[in-house]
Amino acid sequence: MFQVKIIENEKDLQCAMKHELPVLMVNLNPNLQSNQRLLCEKCLYYFESDAKMIGFKKIIQMIEENKKKSFDNCESLIKLNINKVQSIESQIQQLKSKLNQSLNQILQEIKEWDANLQSLIEKSSNISFFQELNNIILNQQSHLKDRLNLSDQIKILNDNWNKKIITKLESLTSFNEFQLCKEILNGLSQQSIQEYAKIYFNYQNIYMICNLTF
Repeated sequence: MFQVKIIENEKDLQCAMKHELPVLMVNLNPNLQSNQRLLCEKCLYYFESDAKMIGFKKIIQMIEENKKKSFDNCESLIKLNINKVQSIESQIQQLKSKLNQSLNQILQEIKEWDANLQSLIEKSSNISFFQELNNIILNQQSHLKDRLNLSDQIKILNDNWNKKIITKLESLTSFNEFQLCKEILNGLSQQSIQEYAKIYFNYQNIYMICNLTF
């Protein structure tokens, strides 16, 4: 649990006249600069004004209480967003596990595809003596025929594996975690817009009331 902490050290704060004495009171006149509002014992001795004042310790207490309320609201809002981000992280971890399994399966199939193509080399190197003798006697262009047959086999093989791999790759985006992550991300964006609009509206109302009051 974080605590509200004033960044300035009380001992370092000086009065408007730099008397180097402990600050005792605070002048609440809104027209003064911040460093002109602090008054020590010596300042108070010579001070003449009907301006509203408050004890230094009391104003410190009020500041801390006000900021504590504000901080609690801010912390709640931040934690809400942290929970959403952690949900995304959880979904991504699950998705990573599933993707790894699916990608490993695809890689295994690609290895089989590669092995099928490698086997064509062996098949092409096995020839029939009588078949080749017949080709020479008949003056047939066997190498063109072989290349044509081989091209046809490669096409059939590639088409078959191509369909399998594309189907597997397209299925990767169908995981439920994909959709959940998108929903959470979209929800975070909408939530931020709505929260900002709500706070801005309240701020504008308070600002208008304050202006009418003064």
